[in-house]
Amino acid sequence: MGIELRDETDYAGGEVWSLDQGDLRSVTRFAVKFTKEVSRLDVLVANAGVLTRRYEATKDGFESTCVCTFGADFSFLHLVNNASSSFIHRECR
Repeated sequence: MGIELRDETDYAGGEVWSLDQGDLRSVTRFAVKFTKEVSRLDVLVANAGVLTRRYEATKDGFESTCVCTFGADFSFLHLVNNASSSFIHRECR
């Protein structure tokens, strides 16, 4: 994915970090890495979503549609916002 993005944009200065939004441990690891390595958050596009025709549980035992569409985003924002060096402006919407 990172190579494709670089090739399409001709910008080699970016980074691609992956996470599994169906695994809350992955979201937690991502949030910890993010708060340690990033000094500010300018834009967040929280636009993941899945819809399946049958019930699927995540590794944590939750319904996958709810976790991937809502739970992972809110967990990430909660973890990052509660970090001791929180940098998300309180009025950010």
